[in-house]
Amino acid sequence: MLPLLTLQDLENFDDQLRADSTFKKKVLNWCGRGQKTGLKSRPIHQVLLSAVLRNPAQQNSTEADVEMTVRNWLRLSRDRNGGRQRRGEQAS
Repeated sequence: MLPLLTLQDLENFDDQLRADSTFKKKVLNWCGRGQKTGLKSRPIHQVLLSAVLRNPAQQNSTEADVEMTVRNWLRLSRDRNGGRQRRGEQAS
């Protein structure tokens, strides 16, 4: 799956992120701990920073702000799209 070398690879990756709610927690994290791919050491890290910091609404943001937001987004991804609710229903 990674690295993404072509536009088609990116589109396939995007489709998988949308279709498989557990994919993000299985594959990606910020630092690459465990068996996961770390975003911090990949070229996508610089692409993401550049894109966000170029946005006029984010002109006062620092790299640390962007990194913290991405880390939180990845960390909380399993609660999106009803994930927390489904886990609660399974526990009861």
